[in-house]
This record gives sequence, structure tokens and C-alpha cells, in this order.
Amino acid sequence: MELIRPQPTYDVSKVPVYGDVRFTSGSKDFLNSPQAMEFARKNGGFLQGIGRAIVARVAFHEDNEKTNCGLDGSDDYQKTSTVSIKYHDGKNWQTAFMELPNEDASYKLVDAGYKANRNGSELIIPQNEPLVAKLIGLAQEAGRVRPIFKANPLKLSTEQTRGRSEYGKNKDIIAVVGNAEIAELNASYLQKMQREHGFLYDFTESNIEKMLEGKDGQAVVRPVGLGGNDYGNFGIGANDGFGIVGRARGEVHGAREIPLETQVAQNSRA
Repeated sequence: MELIRPQPTYDVSKVPVYGDVRFTSGSKDFLNSPQAMEFARKNGGFLQGIGRAIVARVAFHEDNEKTNCGLDGSDDYQKTSTVSIKYHDGKNWQTAFMELPNEDASYKLVDAGYKANRNGSELIIPQNEPLVAKLIGLAQEAGRVRPIFKANPLKLSTEQTRGRSEYGKNKDIIAVVGNAEIAELNASYLQKMQREHGFLYDFTESNIEKMLEGKDGQAVVRPVGLGGNDYGNFGIGANDGFGIVGRARGEVHGAREIPLETQVAQNSRA
């Protein structure tokens, strides 16, 4: 990959899976989810999904090693537009991972989640609510639905042999970040940062059973965060809070009615 620094936007070329991508500068402050969404919008983009956050982090790291021009906050905890949706499908407890689309309903969902978490409760929404139903459907199409954890956290080796690692091959990691190539890209970065293991943090089945007890047909929604230096081990938090703060960065590519991760998955099957 190659990072081009024409601030206030950054171009990254030759990105695995995505091709060429463009980002805004990162936020100088640590922002909660509504603030992060608004930061990206005011800067002409939409809040980065977790796959793009990994790409930005790796691109800045590689460029900084050559130019010493800085990381633009990419090594700090990153807020993302990726959400995890916990629900019961009639047989099992499942988690769907998907990026919010660039539409008003997404901003409303994030605001509602922030208010709920701030008051010590969860964002619980009917599974058939239009946006939630849409996100679950997209996640199912993209192969990004996984059984809820029995135990937390997930700890996986990042050591790569012929470009493959336990971390990058793991189906839970792939579901969260969107595809196997980005999962291995993160594994390679973690190795460079001398992290022998990658971690995925999330609610367990027993947690969700308690949250949704007596709430048939409901779902728990949480944002997904990408840990950094300030997170200790660069772990992914699939149970991030809407009020938890981190750096924000926007993707610049127009309205995102269908997340690119889903387009990639659909095209790969065509």
C-alpha cells in the first residue's frame, strides 16, 4: 500500500480488497460515537468502518517508517461505524456485524445508543426495525453472522506462515473486519508491533440472555471499536460503548447505501 498525504484528505492506493481509498484527517480529540459520526460528516466523509480503520492504521504506520511524518492518531483507539447486533434467530444466539449506511437513520441509532449507555442501559431494538433488519440481512449475505461467544475474550496467535495466521483465518475475526485479507493485514501489523496474540472482546451468551430476558424478537446493538496503544494490546472491542471515546476518521466516497464490505462479498461470489 502507498499513503499519499494531500491534507486535509489522505489517499491510500493499492489496498487489499478495497483498491484505492480516501480518508479525512483523524480527529485531534477523543470523541464518543455521536461526536465521531458528526466529525466525519463535517469533514466531508462518513465514519470509517473497522476494515478501513485497519487499512488507515497500517498505511500510516508503513509511511511513517519511511518518512517520519507521523501517525495522525491512527495508533490510538478508533471509533468506527461498524456495529454488532446480538439477537436470537429462533434456534441460536447470533451476532451480526455490519457497517452503518450513510443515512439519517444511522445517526439516530447512534444518538439513541449513546443516551441508553449513558443512562446505564443497553440499546435494545426490535429485530424487525427497518435499519436493524437491513443490517442483519446484509450481514447474512456477506457471511458476517457468527454464534455469540461462550467465553470472553477470544485470543489468537498472530504468527504468520506463508501469509496465514490463526488470527487471520478465524471466522469470528473475519466476520468482524469484513474479510480474510484485512484480517491477515491486521495480524501482520500486530506482529510488527510485537503482539504475539490478537484479541477480540465481546459479550458472552450468558450476558445476552440476561439482557434480553423476556424480550423476544429484540436485539442488542453496540458499536465496534479498534484498540490501539492506549488500549494496551490493540484488541478489537465488539462490545464497545457509544459513550466510550476514541479517535475518529471519515471515509470519503459519497453516500454508502450498501457497505463496501458487502459489495466485495457479493462480487466475489459472482
